[in-house]
Amino acid sequence: MPQNNHFQTIKNKILDTKETTYNYYSHPNFKIIGNDAPLNSKTQNKLHLKLVDQNNEVVQGVNWYLRDNYSPQEVYKSNTDYEGRVLQLDDDGTLTGLKFNSSDTKNIEIWAEHKGYLFRTVVTVLSEFTSTAKEQEQRALDEVKKITQGWEKYSDYEKVLKTYEWITKNINYVERFDSFTADQTAYAGIIEKEAVCTGYTMSFKMFMDHLGIPNKSIVGDVGGVKHIWNLVELDDGWYHIDSTWGRIQRNGKIGLTNYNWFLLNNNDFGSGRGFIHPTQKMGTKYRFSKAGNFTTNLKDAERIVEKSRLENPNIKVMSF
Repeated sequence: MPQNNHFQTIKNKILDTKETTYNYYSHPNFKIIGNDAPLNSKTQNKLHLKLVDQNNEVVQGVNWYLRDNYSPQEVYKSNTDYEGRVLQLDDDGTLTGLKFNSSDTKNIEIWAEHKGYLFRTVVTVLSEFTSTAKEQEQRALDEVKKITQGWEKYSDYEKVLKTYEWITKNINYVERFDSFTADQTAYAGIIEKEAVCTGYTMSFKMFMDHLGIPNKSIVGDVGGVKHIWNLVELDDGWYHIDSTWGRIQRNGKIGLTNYNWFLLNNNDFGSGRGFIHPTQKMGTKYRFSKAGNFTTNLKDAERIVEKSRLENPNIKVMSF
């Protein structure tokens, strides 16, 4: 059969699987191996695909094709260059990620043909943007693992506290305009140590996820400006934590911690902060546990006020 006719036959079969199933032309005694990681358009890593039989013996004489749903022609033979391709498919089944600029990840079908049978695997190709994000996420996680070495001995409360203290003492609040997300990732906070509220929140979340502590992010409105912070679950319920507001930053420098935003419940915020109250049960055991003058007892409150008045004679005390 002439090569062009053979290719057209294979192409039609591959396209036919839209109406049937991807394994309609396959055989149960064979499979593709080697698709064990995404292709990275930044590092341009390789995958070495092989067709093997039921004894895991590599099959020779395999023809390789790809189906690119992002391209008008869709089906291409190996070693074909075409506009917009995101990977290189060699005649021996070797794949190489190619650089492309997009925020999207692309999935490309790779087909092996042997004696008229067709076998499919789907390869994920990460864009440069996504590749960079994955690399940065891993670097941030590796740093979290270093920071938290030895924390196994601490309770969940102590782990949450140490995380809050690390973030508020190490991350500067800095708005950056070099890209849309540059200041909004865990990488920005943990590695670059410059972030906005989203970066603080993602950094805190990465610590909690690594430490196995249940957590969520919550979005609200503060004085007409969108804001985001964390929720964590301890043994008696959920608590709010706002590490962005927990930093004490003077002249662009940090190093101290404000504990007034550590472990709050839904009713501990002023009227200037609006948010949909979580339905989860709020905790009380650790509420404001690090706020020096916090108490839920009236007598204790009176003692705190009197002590402050004696220590600071000029202080003004208001009665309600």
